[in-house]
Amino acid sequence: MPNTYYFDAAAHEPPSPAALDAFHAALSLGNPSALHDRGIAAKQALEGARESIAQDLNCLPEEVYFTSGATEACNWMMESLSAYTGKLDFPRHYEHHAVLEYPPVEKIRRTDRTGFTNMMANNETGEIYDILSMRRNAPNALFACDATAAVGQIPVDFKALGVDYLAFGAHKFGGISGIGCLIVKKDTPLISMIRGGAQERGKRAGTESVALACAMAAALHERTVHMDADREHLAKCRDLLISYLLRFIPDTYVNGPYAPKDVDIRLPGNANLSFLGVESPALVMVLSTEGVYASSGSACTSGEADGSYALRAMGYPANRARSAVRFTLPYTVTEDDVLGAVPLIVSAVEKLRRLTPTP
Repeated sequence: MPNTYYFDAAAHEPPSPAALDAFHAALSLGNPSALHDRGIAAKQALEGARESIAQDLNCLPEEVYFTSGATEACNWMMESLSAYTGKLDFPRHYEHHAVLEYPPVEKIRRTDRTGFTNMMANNETGEIYDILSMRRNAPNALFACDATAAVGQIPVDFKALGVDYLAFGAHKFGGISGIGCLIVKKDTPLISMIRGGAQERGKRAGTESVALACAMAAALHERTVHMDADREHLAKCRDLLISYLLRFIPDTYVNGPYAPKDVDIRLPGNANLSFLGVESPALVMVLSTEGVYASSGSACTSGEADGSYALRAMGYPANRARSAVRFTLPYTVTEDDVLGAVPLIVSAVEKLRRLTPTP
């Protein structure tokens, strides 16, 4: 059977063995709101997961709210930001649509406080933003941060960042799809997301998924423990991939800031490249037939006719945006995986360029 190369971890990192073990161990527990023994055991497991996440991200357990994923968490923080601020410093146009397309909310409390938002790392180019400097420049703003691309990939210290809201989802770092978190600084205003029950301190009604929460906590803890070694390994494989593709495919460009071996300006497993003369959706489909799995941008908006909206918002020309492919490496990647995928990528680009009329 031919080898396959999964280089789309930013869309979905396959669940880690630790996450799967924690998930299966918690499946037989009861409803965490129930008063019998199984319910009490479920509640203890749920709160244990909350405490583990709080420890790994340096926040208080009572600041951690479970959600159905990063999209809901981003919606929740943006609705709260809009509801409790008098002026919103509008999100940068390279932000995820879950932030950009937040619904308008009627003001709950009249205030002169400004709302501010910026993602911690870009989900397409992997660029890491200086949230600390942004916070220093806006010390009194209500600050919301989409950390979906960052959590589990780089160190995240909620207390040190000084933001008021921080959102992320489990399936980006080896958890299981269907759960995420919104971390809300103590005493920060937060609207009720779902009504009808007392779960999540009365802010989000509905029975929590104990198994998914335990899996997320296990995956995050594993990533936190092995963070330094994983970053170094991923950066080495990323650099190998980029160097070979630039060497063997002419008219190829790296999108976003990049320096070999660096893990501070770009996510270590991210390689976003434009192959001029090729339409990225077509290249992604051809690559998949060869066993190489990548994406043409954010998984939520891949396949846009005009190319990556994020790259266009960053000022890249249309031909770069339309020809951009994002390769994001999983933690299990090896150098042999990269070396095996490179000739398949080279062949796919060459094939499409032969089929594409020269303007």
